[in-house]
Amino acid sequence: MQQQMESRDEETLELKETYSSLQQEVDIKTKKLKKLFSKLQAVKAEIQDIQEAHIKERQEHEQTQNELTRELKLKHLIIENFIPLEEKNKILNRAFYDEEEECWKMKAITRIEDDHQMMSRPPSAVGYRRPLSHHAHIAMRMKPDMRYKVSCFPESE
Repeated sequence: MQQQMESRDEETLELKETYSSLQQEVDIKTKKLKKLFSKLQAVKAEIQDIQEAHIKERQEHEQTQNELTRELKLKHLIIENFIPLEEKNKILNRAFYDEEEECWKMKAITRIEDDHQMMSRPPSAVGYRRPLSHHAHIAMRMKPDMRYKVSCFPESE
């Protein structure tokens, strides 16, 4: 609206102006043309800056998308080759989408849904209460050091 008001004011000034000579009219119109031309150049420069910023932003988005695609492919490769199918299905069954927070979450694993029983902690591979490293297992058998003493011996012994 302000630009329209300014243009109307300029038009009324032009109508009121009377020129004493043709050269004076040419000079005044030349000044107005230079003024309009400088405005045009400023607008063109602004458009060019905006276009350059848009191109840069688009390139950054494309780069981010490529990085995310690479990460996703890597994760799919790891899942397909290193996670057993049974475990993968368990995780997929536990996953759900939270509409309020707009993100994926996992259901708690404290209960087994089919049996309605509490899950027990997985036992050690050799039957101890807690997992033991190979070194600790050998040191426990060789030395009577308290550091490697286990309160519960394996069920197989």
